[in-house]
Amino acid sequence: MEYLQFFVPFISFFIFIYCLGFFKGIEHAEKKEEEREQFRQFLKGD
Repeated sequence: MEYLQFFVPFISFFIFIYCLGFFKGIEHAEKKEEEREQFRQFLKGD
């Protein structure tokens, strides 16, 4: 049972980092979509 004391914080830390990266990825994707939209407007000449 000793290894659990080391294992649990490690797993929760890993999940925390994973979630952080996941939300950053979503944010980044939305930003990319915005840029693409602006580029489309630019090409149209509006």
